[in-house]
Amino acid sequence: MIPNWTKEISPKLKPINATAERVATAPMFRDAYARRRCIVPVDNFFEWKAVKGAKAKQPYAIALKSGKPFGIAGIWESWKHPESGEVIRTFCIITTAANELVLDIHDRMPVILPSETTAGWRASSPIPETC
Repeated sequence: MIPNWTKEISPKLKPINATAERVATAPMFRDAYARRRCIVPVDNFFEWKAVKGAKAKQPYAIALKSGKPFGIAGIWESWKHPESGEVIRTFCIITTAANELVLDIHDRMPVILPSETTAGWRASSPIPETC
């Protein structure tokens, strides 16, 4: 995500995750959290497990047992390139402490939105419907 207040031509800060514990208060995320929430539709997400003695980490695809798609909490921004004027929409995923099913793989995971809460999640956010 590139914050809308960034004036750099090639922004250095482009986080892919925002922690649930700080998303509402961290200067990088708080405005997007207050005004630009989105739901990222997925059918799985990856977490990477460090393997003792190996340089590479082992990827794990994590999905619902049913195989159905689900929504992950996100925030989005519209960033205007300072020279070209092009508007670029970017987003990042909100993460939280891993649940008991993911904890053996990684200590964090995306915030999964139960289907009954998705309308409330976006209630404070204008378009886009998804990001």
